[in-house]
Amino acid sequence: MEPVFFCPLSRRILMSEIVAYVGAANAAEALLPMFVGMELYSKYQSMGIAVNRKMRPYLRKGLTFGDLRDLLLRQKPSGTTGMGAVYHPTTNGNAQPHFSNDQSVAVVSVGTIKNCFAEKSNLISLGFTFESDTDSGSEVLANLIALHLTNGRDLFSSVAQTTDSLKGKFALAAMSISQPNIIAASHGRKLFASPMEVGTFVFSSPQMNFGKKFVDLGRYQICTIKGDRYFWVDKTP
Repeated sequence: MEPVFFCPLSRRILMSEIVAYVGAANAAEALLPMFVGMELYSKYQSMGIAVNRKMRPYLRKGLTFGDLRDLLLRQKPSGTTGMGAVYHPTTNGNAQPHFSNDQSVAVVSVGTIKNCFAEKSNLISLGFTFESDTDSGSEVLANLIALHLTNGRDLFSSVAQTTDSLKGKFALAAMSISQPNIIAASHGRKLFASPMEVGTFVFSSPQMNFGKKFVDLGRYQICTIKGDRYFWVDKTP
């Protein structure tokens, strides 16, 4: 059985962090408490969210917690799969989550991808465009995963092939508008999962989970999140 931990509610300052959810509940409503955790324990105050609504994904980013909360309560986007990120105040183009050019894949990520610039340059040579004016890892990841999806792979194998081609220490969560699950991957940077009756959360820091039990997924894993279940494959080098 995998180890289960309880997170103490310390005031440790977080950097950029990510969270994703799959379950039976409304994803935006389920993610809001996690955003509270990110706001309390992070010095970075810009937030963004993406909700899978099949062919009409919902995306709002570059907002403070208060503005995001008010927007979600007013608009009430439907969908039971979603993801979010908190980060340093930035331009909307550089903010997460990022979608691929064809809007088929959304990604949030943390950490450093050492060959990000080379991968971005290669994608540009293939005709991809980027809204960010930095070497944003999540936008590169989204387009790489989408490229593998167009070659007939499913989301899991597309994420696996993408992470295998990259160097550095990072973690990500990816969702596709054509699939109900989220694929999370840790590549030298830890991820954590918290299965609950309403669904499963995966996140990059246990400080966001308000003392609830969670599972350490390790530093080199690819995990399929399916509602109240999750499955992972060990990718330790």
